[in-house]
Amino acid sequence: MHTSELARIFASTDGVFTPAMAAQLGYSARTVRRWVERGVAVRLAGRALVPAGTTVTVRHRVLAAHLTWPDAIVCYVTAAVLHGLPIDDDGETHVLVPDTRHALRGFTVHRWSVRPTAVVRIGGVPVTDWHTTLADSLGRLPGDDAWGLLAWMWTHDQVSERDLALQIDDRYHLYGIVRLRLMLKAVRQRALSVGEMRLHDFLNEHGFVGWSADFRIVDQGRVIARADVAFPGQRLVIEFDGAVAHNNRTRARDRARDDRIEACGYDVVHVTWATLHERRHLLARALRAMLVLPPKSLGRAALADAVARGGDIRRLLGELGMARPAA
Repeated sequence: MHTSELARIFASTDGVFTPAMAAQLGYSARTVRRWVERGVAVRLAGRALVPAGTTVTVRHRVLAAHLTWPDAIVCYVTAAVLHGLPIDDDGETHVLVPDTRHALRGFTVHRWSVRPTAVVRIGGVPVTDWHTTLADSLGRLPGDDAWGLLAWMWTHDQVSERDLALQIDDRYHLYGIVRLRLMLKAVRQRALSVGEMRLHDFLNEHGFVGWSADFRIVDQGRVIARADVAFPGQRLVIEFDGAVAHNNRTRARDRARDDRIEACGYDVVHVTWATLHERRHLLARALRAMLVLPPKSLGRAALADAVARGGDIRRLLGELGMARPAA
């Protein structure tokens, strides 16, 4: 038996097969062991094998799960990859099973409940449907990854308030419900992170008016950016810089985005957790000053830089003639 012949025999399952499938074609368990020993076949995951030299894809892995456990449902990260959600494949094959069976090599077993109507077939394999998969990912991924996924899905118009609300209604008793409720609260405020929610609270607490959250900046009829917060009348944009969405890897992308926003006549000021919590009153004074100063003025630029870099805001306000009056 040659590898190419083995691939041809099991072509209907992309070369993935189990000893039971081989037995149905007259190949004994001993023969299958010899294929492995001679390097004709290699073990993939669970009970499944593939011809040696196969470039293993997610498709091969989910077939391995389905052929090993026909009653399993592909879920979570693996289902997200199959549905095209922007989630990195972790190399495991995540499956829902209806009992307490032990995991086999290459499979990560989950046992949370799923409605039968929330299952679809992708390439003949049962997979949690798009909405269930999204809710599982938002509720179960590590916090930073989950909020990053929400931000991507929301800004690309791939998820709505209704999507989140329906999943919350369906899974009130399941793990992840607390985070999903917080996310629904956030998007209703047009915030895409806990940090943005705190920024909104800050603006309300200090009496700022005339601002809009998740503000779409349009150039020649096309949305070129969605600002965390904007004061459209004063042409000022506030971006909350969390550690996940804004870091060394995203610096060039963030700068290019700022350039597009500024080309539309806006000034951009970046606010961090540290500034929002440790310099709240100075931040409020700086923002009030920026709202008074003309767009694209040197004073605005200097204040925006001081806010973003932790500079001497008090001194700048004095130089601009906006120091707090003496009592």
